[in-house]
Amino acid sequence: MGKEIRRVGVASVEPEGWETSRVVNQIQQRDAECVVFDLTETVVRVGGKRPRVQYKKEDLTNLEGVFTRAVPGGSLEQVILRMDTLHCLERLGIPFMNRPHAIEKAVDKYYTLRLLELAGVPVPHTTVTQYTRDALRAFRRYKDVVVKPLFGSGGVGMTRVSDPEIARRVFRALEANRYAIYIQEFLEHGNQDIRVFVIGDKAIAAMTRVGDNWKTTLRQGAQPRPCRLTSEL
Repeated sequence: MGKEIRRVGVASVEPEGWETSRVVNQIQQRDAECVVFDLTETVVRVGGKRPRVQYKKEDLTNLEGVFTRAVPGGSLEQVILRMDTLHCLERLGIPFMNRPHAIEKAVDKYYTLRLLELAGVPVPHTTVTQYTRDALRAFRRYKDVVVKPLFGSGGVGMTRVSDPEIARRVFRALEANRYAIYIQEFLEHGNQDIRVFVIGDKAIAAMTRVGDNWKTTLRQGAQPRPCRLTSEL
């Protein structure tokens, strides 16, 4: 008999991107077949013996594992459907990294911050509201703030505001378009931060991200540097 080929899925918004290609390469080096799929193009069906999740001609319910590289943004309904799709696959017994429940904790900035605070981790003063009047009260307390989208990554959509009139205009625009207004006290950080990678309960690696401005994400031009993991980190 020939060697059985395992099938591992990679959920990605950039199937040809550098990060995805590195993941695919590592999976293939372990003698597994890799199926890269975009959650915006999956189709889910119910009403048979078992639910079906299809991507083009691929039946994703036959996967033996899924590596979740990214969940695409979109409308609330679209994001919920994409998370429902991942939950459907996990309930079929397919192992995940990262699990859908973990992604839900990390994708919502308010929820993430609250969980960190409950775990005893110090967090910046933050106000989340739907109305300009409440946002302005918070702005007057913090004076120098970062306004962020509730959902988002890579530093996209973040802006720093310290002028009262500009703050009013930004908050009004967000309210008019029915967005949540997420305001966080700006903390001086020397244009750098530390990202630690954790698997399970073990920290395995870290890097310092150094930017030429207050945004320290690599997508916004920051540069990664090695960082030694200490007991404090």
